[in-house]
Amino acid sequence: MNQHLSPPVSPHAPRLADLLIRAAAIYSMAQDRTVYQAIAIRDEWIVAVSQDPHGLDGLIGADTHVLDAPDLTILPAFEDTHNHLMFAAQNIGLVPVDRAHTLAEFIDLIRQRTVQTPPGIWIQTSAAWHEVNLAEGRLPTAPELDEATRDHPVVARRGGHVAIANSRALTLGGITRETPDPQGGTILRFPDGTPTGVLIEAPAYAPVTALLPAMTLEQMIEGLRLACREYNSYGIGTVRDPMVMRDQMPVYQALWEQGELTVRSRLMLAPLAATLAERMAIIEGFGVRSGFGDDLLKLWGLKFVLDGGAEGGALDEPYVNNPGYRGHLLWNPDHLLTLANFAVRRGWKIGTHAIGDRAVRTLLDVYEQVIKWKFCNYPAHPTGCATR
Repeated sequence: MNQHLSPPVSPHAPRLADLLIRAAAIYSMAQDRTVYQAIAIRDEWIVAVSQDPHGLDGLIGADTHVLDAPDLTILPAFEDTHNHLMFAAQNIGLVPVDRAHTLAEFIDLIRQRTVQTPPGIWIQTSAAWHEVNLAEGRLPTAPELDEATRDHPVVARRGGHVAIANSRALTLGGITRETPDPQGGTILRFPDGTPTGVLIEAPAYAPVTALLPAMTLEQMIEGLRLACREYNSYGIGTVRDPMVMRDQMPVYQALWEQGELTVRSRLMLAPLAATLAERMAIIEGFGVRSGFGDDLLKLWGLKFVLDGGAEGGALDEPYVNNPGYRGHLLWNPDHLLTLANFAVRRGWKIGTHAIGDRAVRTLLDVYEQVIKWKFCNYPAHPTGCATR
C-alpha cells in the first residue's frame, strides 16, 4: 500500500509568526531597558523582538497577521501583587457607586436600583469606592441610605473592612442602640447612641452581611469572566489574589477549564476557622502546597489576617479621633507562630495582613522566629540549633 508522506521539515527551519506588530516603541522592561520596534507572536507567546521595524519580516507567512502601527506604544501587561480579583467578580452587577462624586449621586444610584428590585429584596453596592472621592469626604449614614429606600435592606460595602447598612438592614441584623461593640469590630454611633449604620470590620458587619443571598456558582463564574475582561482592558495580566476562600476555588478552576481565565491568577488561600487546631486541619486538608498549578492558575500561598484595615489597625497609640481605641490584634502571637511554622514545614508561603504599627511589629517578631526555625532546622546546619 502506497503512503503519501509529507516532506520532512528541517528542525532548524524557523516557524512563522501568527502575529507580527511593527510599532513606535515596544518596551520589554528587561534589565537592559532595550526598546524594540517589531515583535512576533506565535501560539500566544512572544517568540522574537527586533529594534529594526522590519527585522522580523522573515517570520511573515501567508497566514501571518501583520499590524503596522507607527504611533503605537506596547508595554508588558501589569502584574498586581495585591488585587482581589474574586472580590471584583462578586461586585459585578452590584450598584456601581464608584461613579458617584457626591453623596446625593451615591444615594440616587441606589434609588435607581430600587425601581427594578422587588420590595424586601437586598440591594448591595459594589465595594470599589472610597469616600475621599465624594465631595463631602465622608461615608453615608443609615438615614441617608434610607432616603433611597425604606422598602429594601441596603448594604454598601467599602473595601473589605467597612460596611454601611440602612435602617432596615440594621434591624434585620439585630443591631440596635443596646448592641455592644463586638471584639475586633466597631459600631459607629450618633451622640445619642443610635448606630449610624457604619460598621467597621467583619465582627461588626457580619450580622448584616450574613443575611445576604449567596451567589450561585454560575453567577460567580460569569462574574469572574467579566472581571477578567475588564482587567485585561486596563492592561492587567497577572494578579495575586490575597483572600480566596476554599469554596471559591471551583470558580477559578471552572473558568480555567473553559479557557477563559485571561488573568494569570496567583491565589492565597485563607484557612479561616475559630481555633488553632481547626486552622491546622484546614491547611493539612488542602493536600497541596505553594506552587501547585500552571502558568494561568497557581497557588501562591496562605493568607493570614492579624488586624483590621485603616479604621481597625492595631496601633501602639490611640486613634486621634477615638482616644480610647487602639485597634485589635486578631491573633494570639504564639498561635500565629505555631501556625506559621506548621505551614512553612509543609511547603507553604505565607502572606499576612498587618496595618497598624503594633501589628507590623508583632508580625515581624513572628517571622523572625519562623526564619530562625527554618535556618536552624536545615539539615546541613552545623550547630543543630532549634527554636520554637
